[in-house]
Parts: sequence; C-alpha cells; structure tokens
Amino acid sequence: MKKLLFILALLCGLGLQAQVVTQAEVQGTWKIIFVDNHEAKIDIEKGSWVIKDETPAVTYTSGNSFYEEMMASAKKIRFEFKDSTITSVNDGQRESKVFKLEVKDGKTYMGVENEEDVLWIYIKDGKMHYQDEKEGMQFVFAKAE
Repeated sequence: MKKLLFILALLCGLGLQAQVVTQAEVQGTWKIIFVDNHEAKIDIEKGSWVIKDETPAVTYTSGNSFYEEMMASAKKIRFEFKDSTITSVNDGQRESKVFKLEVKDGKTYMGVENEEDVLWIYIKDGKMHYQDEKEGMQFVFAKAE
C-alpha cells in the first residue's frame, strides 16, 4: 500500500512539473488558432464556431458578422516573443510590452506590463494555451510559419 501511495504521489508531482513553461519555450512567433470565451468556442484555423448554450451543438461557418470579423482579424495577428518582450503585430502595427513568467503551485503564470490580469499558460502538443482562470476564457496559439 505504501508503495502504491508513493507511486501516485510521484505521478502527481510529475504532472505538476509538466505545467511549468520556461521562457525559452515561448520564444518565437505565435498565431491564435482557437478561442474559448463565455459564449462560443471559435476555431480560427477551421473558420468555424460553436455557440455554447445551443442544444444540440451546431458548428457555424457563416451568418454571424461578429465571429466572422473576429476570425478574420485573429488570422492576421502574430505575437513575437523575444527575450522578455512580447510584440503584437497586426496590419503592420507593432506594440511591444515586457512580460514575466512566474511559477506558483506548479503552474506558470504570465504577467504583461500595464495589464492587471496574470494568466496561466501551458504548452500541450506544441500549442501554447493562455488561460484566464477567473474569467473562464482560453486562447490557444501555434507557432507561426
């Protein structure tokens, strides 16, 4: 029994360590590929969205200008991470801010200068997840070509 508890504790510890993201891992250029907000799950790559409260779930590709414009805009935006600076690039406009990674309770949080929220980030299957635990929103990024 003690051996089983030891193995379980070890596996839980490894799971927590897997959530730690280093500054080296976020370096490079990223694009938004998925957004999960309060109202919908929006797949930027597929150009579709699912409204959360609809039963049965329906996947849309047109018919809502808000989501269509959001996807068109998101496809253009890139986020460049270099050292401790994040630069958003949108239609030739560049805005740079300093970011800081901090590990708490086995999770990595990212704070950006002059922004109140500090959000949880993790990398899974090569994609960076940027999650607002308080608001229940998530953005998923993939490396840009």
